[in-house]
Amino acid sequence: MANIILNLTDVSYTYFDKPILAGLSWEIQAGQKIGLVGANGAGKSTLLRLILGQDAPDAGAIFRVKDLTIGYLPQDAFEETRSVLDVALSGSPEIARLRAALSEAEARLGDPAVYGDAGRLARVLDEHGRLLHDYEAAGGLTYENRVRSTLRELGLGDETFDQPVSTLSGGQAKLVGLARLVVWGPDVLLLDEPDNHLDVDGKEVVERLVRGYAGTVIIVSHDRYLLDQVVDRIAELEGGRITIWPGTYSAYAVNKQLARLRQEQLYRAQQKRISQIEAAIARFELWASVVVDERHARQARARYKMLERMDKIERPGEQRRMKLALGGWRGSNKVLEIGRLVKWYESPDDINVVLDGVDLTIWHGERVGLVGPNGAGKSVLFRCVLAAAGIGDEQPDGGTVKLGPSVKIGYYAQQHETLHPDWTLIQEIRDARPMYED
Repeated sequence: MANIILNLTDVSYTYFDKPILAGLSWEIQAGQKIGLVGANGAGKSTLLRLILGQDAPDAGAIFRVKDLTIGYLPQDAFEETRSVLDVALSGSPEIARLRAALSEAEARLGDPAVYGDAGRLARVLDEHGRLLHDYEAAGGLTYENRVRSTLRELGLGDETFDQPVSTLSGGQAKLVGLARLVVWGPDVLLLDEPDNHLDVDGKEVVERLVRGYAGTVIIVSHDRYLLDQVVDRIAELEGGRITIWPGTYSAYAVNKQLARLRQEQLYRAQQKRISQIEAAIARFELWASVVVDERHARQARARYKMLERMDKIERPGEQRRMKLALGGWRGSNKVLEIGRLVKWYESPDDINVVLDGVDLTIWHGERVGLVGPNGAGKSVLFRCVLAAAGIGDEQPDGGTVKLGPSVKIGYYAQQHETLHPDWTLIQEIRDARPMYED
């Protein structure tokens, strides 16, 4: 018998005046690996926060089995000033609580008012012993070693352990968040785009961790290959409701298209039948009015009732596509020229050379993919190019960056730093280009 650990019944949620979820129902079983998919803005992150209990639904109920533990990796990178090791150690709430209680008990043991009073000292020693026993039973004695080992497995070297998480790249910060959850090992993992900002090696790490995880995993990702490798079912969020599709993402994509074509056929057939019935109603009403025959009027009413009882088939929604209108080119054919570019960062103990003699020329019309491991300096290179355009202050320590005449730069930052979080969508667009609102 299926072991249901989470149940959402008729859940609705509205953000301001926009309905996000509408009567959503979903049963989640132990051990399932679920890919949560849907259009941008469909409410995937909202749904994860509701499951976590971070937000509450406007209507409906969410049932979680007793003592269920849920770990959550948010879509946005960590804004953490704590060190990598401290963040990774903070995964298990129980171990974190016991560590804090042990530290407090040890501080009291060093208090002269305690160790000078035999009765108080005995009570604190007993309490410390109980806490130490609970800490050992929860795996606390090996917890730090397991955290360190997992961080190394994820490609984060010992030299990063004492660094603030805020100094890492977006991909490295994601890996710290994953290590924090995996070592804790909650019953349910909620992963909101865990592969964002990760290089190829990092994506393989996520794939390996999710596939081998003993508990339930709900993962949001736009990487079809990753979903094909790790999930056993797809939960599609559309129109505020969930539809479950068994199998991988590729199987879902095929079955979804077949279902859409079938629904289109059924819709057309029903519309044809509705037209026939409406034409018959019009004929009977005309005859009833001409010959004043109640029999024709009854036939018209019978067909009205037939239409009312008919289960209407919805027309499949049109697939949304984004259209962008790009202006004509008026810049130089040589868009960007980088020569012997050098950039380093100094710390009290070391010098970290990020860029060491980079040479690059890009011509108009080229489409260039910049790849490299997390922390290799891709964002730093972008910021040096921006500085050459008078945007930002990431000046190189050597070499040159030259932009072609009349070249304009558009920059989309990894952590959305170029956006104003307090602005509306209209304000943000108007800041780039003044326009009227329809």
